Amino acid sequence: MRVHVWRTNSDITESGHFRLDRHALVTFTIQGTKNVKLNGWNHQNVLSELFVDREGGDYILRLPGIYGVDGEIAGTHVSVTIDPCIPE
Repeated sequence: MRVHVWRTNSDITESGHFRLDRHALVTFTIQGTKNVKLNGWNHQNVLSELFVDREGGDYILRLPGIYGVDGEIAGTHVSVTIDPCIPE
């Protein structure tokens, strides 16, 4: 699963919005998938947070949503990579 993340800083753009910088794509690779529960998937999925918890021998990626998807994915292994990106 890939998640686009960024930092909102205190600078204001000419249009009056907070400036966003430090964009990155965070990729979660889940192996040994045991459970997938995703609700409300749509064209724009906004998460409030993202957690990786350990329960027994499994990792659970928890996705509390604000708009669109929320849910969780469970598996035996999780790896994370972070790549800088430029938003389209």
